[in-house]
Amino acid sequence: MIGFVLGTGCCGSSLVHEMLARHSDVGFISNIDDLSGPFNTKGNLNRAIYSRVPQSWTGKGRLRFAPSEGYRILAAQVSPLIAFPGGGLGEVDISPRLVAAFGEFFHQRWEKQGSPHFLHKFTGASRVRLIATAFPEARFVHVVRDGRAVANSFLKQPWWLAPTGQAAVWRDALNEEDRSALRAHDGSALLLAGLAWRQMIEDHEQDQTLAEETSWLQVRYEDILDKPHQALQQVCEHLGMRPSAEFEQIVTSYHLEASRADGFRRELDERQLSLLDQYLAPTLRRLGYV
Repeated sequence: MIGFVLGTGCCGSSLVHEMLARHSDVGFISNIDDLSGPFNTKGNLNRAIYSRVPQSWTGKGRLRFAPSEGYRILAAQVSPLIAFPGGGLGEVDISPRLVAAFGEFFHQRWEKQGSPHFLHKFTGASRVRLIATAFPEARFVHVVRDGRAVANSFLKQPWWLAPTGQAAVWRDALNEEDRSALRAHDGSALLLAGLAWRQMIEDHEQDQTLAEETSWLQVRYEDILDKPHQALQQVCEHLGMRPSAEFEQIVTSYHLEASRADGFRRELDERQLSLLDQYLAPTLRRLGYV
């Protein structure tokens, strides 16, 4: 079974992907694959290496070995559209050549690694239309997080705030109503981050209809932190992964703190929270956050 973990970024999808990749039946693209260029090893040693890498050596912001979204290698071997889709991939963008290249890229790595399951992660704009076309049997795990926490986290990321970063991409992708709201609040960086989160959530919800009803599972980051065994068991069952005592022990080894979910409340003041609530409330309510 091939599966895809989806999210907005800063939503906990990396944690979910990295934990699931610890299961001995899962193949994946690593950050080393992403940098391999012409060597193109297809990750045949990923499973063996990752099983021996201590959890403490996989954290972001340091030299590490870990599952990767692989945008460099995807841009080079499939299309830059996959790595840099702007506000999303529309139906007109999904050409037969793109579908074939995308399918071949993942089939080659899945076959080379020889794992019963292959799991990849995409964040930001939705690629569901392309995935569902190339892999009608694919399973999806959509990781969501409180949009106020995501917006707060976006503002800490260089890839969000850089002059040509994701903030600029989503500013251009806003509809006129959201552009007007942004102007009314002096171009607030926080509001832009919140509006972008809302748009990404809505785009994924809309594209969910392109997948089989039984192939889509939505899981909240906060539930992963609060009850990791229960939440990940649900994810594993959805992906068709066999029960594993070894994997259960690995999950136990992760030190997850439920208090991390409310960190944004300590970092944002009432005025900032009120601004986000004003524009995000319906989506937050639909996801169970208010």
